[in-house]
Amino acid sequence: MSSPHRSARVVLITGAAGGVGSVLVDRFLANGDTVIATDTGPEVLDT
Repeated sequence: MSSPHRSARVVLITGAAGGVGSVLVDRFLANGDTVIATDTGPEVLDT
């Protein structure tokens, strides 16, 4: 999925605790990107 010529990105994801947001967090992290994850319930983001 990642290209050898692609540089890492910093990605901000809101609503990261569930649904599409959590999938996006996993995908970006798997690609070597830095993820800033936010949600209204920050206790679920501690993992």
